[in-house]
Amino acid sequence: MTPDQQRQFSQALSLPAEPAPLHLFAGAPEECEQRFQVYRNNVSSARVDALRQTFPVLERLLGADYFSAVAALFVRTAPPPSPTLHEYGDGFGHFLRQLPALSGMPWLSEVAQIERARVRALHAADRQAFNMATSIAAPAQLLAVPLAWHPSVSLIRAASPAYSLWHSQRRSLPPPPAAQWQPEDVLVWRREFDLQTAQVSGEQCTLLNQLRQGLSLADAAAATGRAPAELAADLSLLLAWGCLCPA
Repeated sequence: MTPDQQRQFSQALSLPAEPAPLHLFAGAPEECEQRFQVYRNNVSSARVDALRQTFPVLERLLGADYFSAVAALFVRTAPPPSPTLHEYGDGFGHFLRQLPALSGMPWLSEVAQIERARVRALHAADRQAFNMATSIAAPAQLLAVPLAWHPSVSLIRAASPAYSLWHSQRRSLPPPPAAQWQPEDVLVWRREFDLQTAQVSGEQCTLLNQLRQGLSLADAAAATGRAPAELAADLSLLLAWGCLCPA
């Protein structure tokens, strides 16, 4: 096929409203139409399955049948930007928020952000985490090293108890009661080969965002204005988690 024919073929596969590109095939039109429709259905099913693997908690929250219907609608409106299906689904949370039937449940979008961040973390580049304990540099030099997030890190500042909802479904626990319905900040990263997800405090989010800008430990400490003992505890935790790297 020429590049233009490949484009026509791909577009017809992704958009069910598009007619089958029968001029690209040899044979009876009715038979070609039927074969193409089978192929189109298989492609759509594969994309829905990819979303199901990325968003297992959302599937539990919505129910398998409803999730399949919503995912199929997303597939029809948002073809994958890449042939690599683990990269598919970045806009799924936003898509859920736009659906009238789900407009009263914005927390679904934030749970989707957590699940999508976990897939991105799993496939993110490897990079050595910053480790003060194993470094041979002097303490003053270590404090001056500019830092950055590990490539796998995502920070989600949710307006809902998104972490508690996600965690409850993963562990078959009751969801948080209405009295505990409050915003939660969530950190997702990969520590060597282990995928990590944790709830973090607002102060830890502020510190992470400062370090994301390439500040050193010393500069970030000076910028916070927090009590040294509290700051040291948060810095120690983030470094132990392995979510920071030399910039």
